[in-house]
Amino acid sequence: MRKVIIITAFAGFGMLAACSGNANEGEIKKLNERITALENELEELKETAGPGLAELMNQNYGHLQKLETAIAEGNWEYAEFCMHEMEETFEKIEYIHNNHDELVQPASEQFKAFIYPVFESLEAAVEAHDEPKAADLFINLKTNCGKCHTANNHGFIAL
Repeated sequence: MRKVIIITAFAGFGMLAACSGNANEGEIKKLNERITALENELEELKETAGPGLAELMNQNYGHLQKLETAIAEGNWEYAEFCMHEMEETFEKIEYIHNNHDELVQPASEQFKAFIYPVFESLEAAVEAHDEPKAADLFINLKTNCGKCHTANNHGFIAL
């Protein structure tokens, strides 16, 4: 008996859905249009209300300078902190400005090409408290930052 009730209930729901499907198509279309409009608004707000690309890059430059000092002084805890802050800033740049009109390709792609490989190696050297390796990788990171700037027609921003 229980199976009959369950089957009947599902059949009833199916008929109800079929009958109301046409009536709801217009409503679903309106909701989808509203979702698209809200997504577009969010993208515009990210660009206009959030920090600008230059502001975030300047923020990262400050962390980069502090990282250099932390490595030179063997202040590994502070070096790890600076790297964490830089990583957060990279993520913000990808989220807010990934397709910024001044970038030749998405920031996420450029970070993968220029920044992340060296950054990850530097992170490992910092965690291992390996000052010579960290110092060398830091120079490579700065160099790659400059290469990324040059690739985006901003080579005048030298680190």
